[in-house]
Amino acid sequence: MVEKPEDLIAPEKMEKILYELLLIDAIKGHQTGLIDRLGSTPEQFIYQRYDIDSLQFAKSNIYYASKTKDFENMYKRIRQRFERQKDSLNDAISKAKKDKDSILQLSDTKTDSTAIEKILKN
Repeated sequence: MVEKPEDLIAPEKMEKILYELLLIDAIKGHQTGLIDRLGSTPEQFIYQRYDIDSLQFAKSNIYYASKTKDFENMYKRIRQRFERQKDSLNDAISKAKKDKDSILQLSDTKTDSTAIEKILKN
């Protein structure tokens, strides 16, 4: 059993940190320029953001990992959070596509009515 560190990161805060680290890791492969704009390594950025250091994070991570069931539940909540974000983004994309189609349809209708007016005048 791993001893609880004195400066243990609270479970809610640890979950947020892990979520952001996983998110940044996912972004690395797709948006390398965005990661470069952080001005430091992604991990350093997170440590500064949450006012922790790498040792505190490592000790807390080891401690939580030793509590397998709690750690598993933490990752389930993180996965659920990613799923909610994914669903939200998919909904926004779907809405944007519908809006675009509506605008294009209105544009085509306006063009058609202008063409009909020209034909009727001739």
